[in-house]
Amino acid sequence: MNRHLQRKVKTGKYQSPQEVIDFALQLLDEYEQITDAE
Repeated sequence: MNRHLQRKVKTGKYQSPQEVIDFALQLLDEYEQITDAE
């Protein structure tokens, strides 16, 4: 998982629902890239 994104979550910078949605979509993209690589 992207450490930069992880830090943002831990520091509580994701306050608005839109940011949470964007974050979830980024995780999905990363996950798909990992599965595509296999």
